[in-house]
Amino acid sequence: MRFLKKIGENVVEYSGPALGAPHWYTGLGWTAYDGALPLSRLDIADGAVVELPEPPPAPVLVSKLALKRKLEELDLWAAFKTALENGGYWEDFTLANRLSTGDADFQSALTALSSLSAELDVDALLAACPWEG
Repeated sequence: MRFLKKIGENVVEYSGPALGAPHWYTGLGWTAYDGALPLSRLDIADGAVVELPEPPPAPVLVSKLALKRKLEELDLWAAFKTALENGGYWEDFTLANRLSTGDADFQSALTALSSLSAELDVDALLAACPWEG
């Protein structure tokens, strides 16, 4: 059993000497929690521990040049470029320093890309094109 308390905006876990029975902790304002989530995924509201949803994954930053070269290897660059032009994203693509999966327009471009080839693993492609800035 873990005992938690909210101090300001932070949830902290009791780490002092063992006090014994749970009522000793709760008498000092600690709330019992027997789950396994890290403190970053917990809150305390109205005297109860609240398990927070998992945060969305951080955006992946992608090198434009590496992406272009990988797509050329897969013989998909011309089709991807055309999809960017038709979608009205070509100018943004050329002006961007790097690409981010957090960008709605790039997400649209990735959707178009995945429709060009059923065998294409877009996540693996992006992992092979990291931005190293």
